[in-house]
Amino acid sequence: METGESNIIYSFDDKSFKYDLAKNHHLAIEISEKSITYCLLNNLTNTYCLLKSYKIESTDEISNIINNSKHLLLSFSSTTIGLINSPNTLVPKEFYNKKNAKSIFNINSQADEVIKDDYLNSDDTINIYTLSNQLNETIKNYFPNAKIKSHSTILLESLLRDNTKTENFSIFLKDNIANMIFINNSKIIFQNKFEYSTNEDLLYYTLFSFQQLGISAEKISLNLFGDVKDDQFKLLYDYIRNIKLGNRPKDFIFPTMKLQQIKKHKFFGLFSQVLCA
Repeated sequence: METGESNIIYSFDDKSFKYDLAKNHHLAIEISEKSITYCLLNNLTNTYCLLKSYKIESTDEISNIINNSKHLLLSFSSTTIGLINSPNTLVPKEFYNKKNAKSIFNINSQADEVIKDDYLNSDDTINIYTLSNQLNETIKNYFPNAKIKSHSTILLESLLRDNTKTENFSIFLKDNIANMIFINNSKIIFQNKFEYSTNEDLLYYTLFSFQQLGISAEKISLNLFGDVKDDQFKLLYDYIRNIKLGNRPKDFIFPTMKLQQIKKHKFFGLFSQVLCA
């Protein structure tokens, strides 16, 4: 049994993974303040064959989970890491200067010790985000060749790729933070995060965003992803009728029987990482 087995939130394994064939697989990892999750994609069959998610009290626990994992220290064909709910700021490419990244970021948020940036090719936008030096060093030590991105970058790129030039509002819930994204005509109109304590808070921030953007709650299509609770969905549905739970990316095969325990609106960003690498 792996160390930390009692802290597992989700787990599935279709038993097809062979340790000596790890190089035929892609490793995708998500890290938030309260969890670390990873999954393996078989590149030959385009099938996700394994997923494990651990709850953590702090990022100090990440090294212990990695060191005691049966999978994370293997050599894979490629590795990607998404940082969930890291503070971020979007900047048009023509206005961005890497030397001024911290001062630009500090206009809206307080920068942590490390500043990184992602380029969103489909929108010609730079996403600046921040993380602690400790987390950055942990990632560098264990996964020196991994491609790191903000989770918001992965979500934006995935939604832009799938957008059919219609209005689309999506909310991703994780650790009591709602990442809200509005895309219209294949352009990013709005992306922001709101920390909420109650379902009423979530409703308020959603309707407030609609109001600020001039969106009609009766006409907009709203997609919910992540840790969505039944009572949250019901409350939002009272005010927004064109609402539905999101789905996994269509680009991959998911073992149906093994994944029944994990709802389809969960882990959209994790499963989409390899498409944004």
